[in-house]
Amino acid sequence: MPLSPGRILPRDMDDRMWATFATQSGIQADRTERSFTPTWTGFSVAPVGDISYYDFGAIVVLWNDTAGQIVGTSDANTMVITNLPDAITPDNSIIGQTIVIDNSGAYEGQFSITSSNVLGFTLMTVSGAFIQAGVGGLFTAAGNKGLPTGWLIVYAK
Repeated sequence: MPLSPGRILPRDMDDRMWATFATQSGIQADRTERSFTPTWTGFSVAPVGDISYYDFGAIVVLWNDTAGQIVGTSDANTMVITNLPDAITPDNSIIGQTIVIDNSGAYEGQFSITSSNVLGFTLMTVSGAFIQAGVGGLFTAAGNKGLPTGWLIVYAK
């Protein structure tokens, strides 16, 4: 059952009900999708495309809302966004799993967000029977890399 006040679903609320619910739960009250244009490092030709987000107070959802992949030409083994908006930057560093594009293929990856507005990515690597993040999980310094169609991450602020 989705989060709701009583037995009314958020989609069925009028504006007054939504405002009361949002105020009490810390949810973004205007239900407006926001976006930003990332500043990338690790590319000779940076990816083109905005990243969309919802800020639900304690929870943030970021996603690729473009019609295709957000990729660029790699010239380093790193992939970093250096301008995550202040409003959705956590107070402490966090990590999570995601899917990334490297050398035209989709791979399991890790994202990390620091309190200094930096969203970084690494590739997951296999070591024996374990999948590890950030251990040798560097991108190819040629070809293309970026975020796939439908890319989405959710994290706690």
